[in-house]
Amino acid sequence: MAHAKLVSFVLIITLLLYVGSLTHCSLWIFWYSDYGYADGRCCAEHWELGSCIPGVDDDPETNGKCWKFCIEGCTKGGFCKGTSDNKHHCHCYC
Repeated sequence: MAHAKLVSFVLIITLLLYVGSLTHCSLWIFWYSDYGYADGRCCAEHWELGSCIPGVDDDPETNGKCWKFCIEGCTKGGFCKGTSDNKHHCHCYC
């Protein structure tokens, strides 16, 4: 009888720890996505937006292409980043 109580106790503790870890994980994912990291927007280059023009597409005053895309998910916005082959593409700040 004592063995059955011990097994039940261990099982309940294990389940409580498991549920607690899920809650912690879901809160972490919520925090992570709140800053735009979950969708991969912030701290990343976005080639899918095509080329951009520095001073135009990253201008917050005119709501340029890079700025508009990045500010929707990243608090700092983004800019038109130059590459080694003298082309430019959007990059969102961290």
